[in-house]
Amino acid sequence: MLTQRFISILAVIAFAMISSLGVPNYVQAQEQTPIVENIKPLDKEAQKAAQKAAEAARESAEKRIEAQMIEMSDVTEALIKNLGQLHYLRALCFGEQDQYWRDFAGRMLQLEAGNDDPRRETLTRAFNAGYFLEEQRFKTCSAGVAIDAAALAENGRRLASMLGDPYRDF
Repeated sequence: MLTQRFISILAVIAFAMISSLGVPNYVQAQEQTPIVENIKPLDKEAQKAAQKAAEAARESAEKRIEAQMIEMSDVTEALIKNLGQLHYLRALCFGEQDQYWRDFAGRMLQLEAGNDDPRRETLTRAFNAGYFLEEQRFKTCSAGVAIDAAALAENGRRLASMLGDPYRDF
């Protein structure tokens, strides 16, 4: 049975996932080129094509992430894996010293596993699996990282909401 404290912490995690992932920030963190002031606006057809491409990329990322979540044995494990993925992407763009998502995962691990070593190992493996999964996909910070980070944040919000649902079967 979930305690009220645990549900509150999950709500904070979900809020943090959504609020801290300004998509442009991921791309801007690694951009080294100056902003060009003489950029010509795209014509309407080019704008529509760019919007369709962005939507397709987002949908593709969401479907891939959703398919990966099916492999997880429980929602908590899926959320920890999601945090591992977000940790890698954030560290890739903001530097290894950024431990934002690892710190969240550590607090969640303490609450969820406590001194239960087998459970702690399972959740740690899930976090690491998420980290290494994204490490295989991305080597540099890019717009693709921003798209994946946004899709992962939405997935994390859904998972946290599921964990906080008092009527959900565990």
